[in-house]
Amino acid sequence: MKQEEIRKCTKVVELFRSMMDELGDMCVVYDERFGFIVLEYYMDGYFENNSNYDNAEDLYHHLLDKWKFCWIVDKAKVNGTEEFEDYEPSLTKEQRNMPCISFNTLKGHKKRKKAT
Repeated sequence: MKQEEIRKCTKVVELFRSMMDELGDMCVVYDERFGFIVLEYYMDGYFENNSNYDNAEDLYHHLLDKWKFCWIVDKAKVNGTEEFEDYEPSLTKEQRNMPCISFNTLKGHKKRKKAT
């Protein structure tokens, strides 16, 4: 991967860091040979799912889909929905019009400085 693409992918990972921290069962790692690897569903000492990405846009869309799924599940639980197939239909009009971060906004995304 070119350095510029590694930089873009790193921005994407940072953008979704809080989601990954909250879920606690997924992470993204970088390897020179395989690119950015999304590891998901950590159980019994290993990850049940992994996906490799060599470009920021595909990585972004994968993590955004995960975020959307988690968001829908959370809102469905708040709405009292128990069945998976009823999650999305249970959303209110306001919930369906959720704000979403566009991939193009990443160009202006700056990494936050950690408080010391």
